[in-house]
Amino acid sequence: MTTHGFHCTPIMKAACLATAGAGLLLPPDIKAALGLDVPRVLGGGELWRLLTRHLAFESLGDTCVGLILLYRFRQFERLLGSGKFGAFALLTGT
Repeated sequence: MTTHGFHCTPIMKAACLATAGAGLLLPPDIKAALGLDVPRVLGGGELWRLLTRHLAFESLGDTCVGLILLYRFRQFERLLGSGKFGAFALLTGT
């Protein structure tokens, strides 16, 4: 039996909703402010940029492709479980 949608994948559901919301609702200047700026991270101590840089894509096309890829990764969360997958995504994403 195959499962469809976001059944048993709360991490990927949250990631897709956050990415879609940030990509479609945020203005371009805010998206640019969320990006990775190495001098600000290292010199200014803005460590939050390490996490927020993954939320917003710059264009609508990038957002669509990113959402498709995120949706496909839900299978890995089902395989590993939400706890292991969440730790894996957090550690490899930054």
